Amino acid sequence: MGRVAITFNIMPETPDVDLDSVSKSIRDCMPEGAELKGMVVNPVAFGLNAIKILVIVGDKGGIADQVEKNLSELDGIQSVDVVETELV
Repeated sequence: MGRVAITFNIMPETPDVDLDSVSKSIRDCMPEGAELKGMVVNPVAFGLNAIKILVIVGDKGGIADQVEKNLSELDGIQSVDVVETELV
């Protein structure tokens, strides 16, 4: 089984969303088989920051879809987008 590196861009609903709390929730929502490898907060505009994460998953079994679903269900999150995927 191969492994895939997926970069997600996570956009909060407003600039007032507590990114420390969201960051903790991101760590806690990773399903079995998904490994969070990195997290960076990037400024977007007007005080709004996006969180970019790198997750390593197996290339089968729907784990990547489960990661995206879990992230999109977090409180205070407006959108979750896959920015890049790469076999590792």
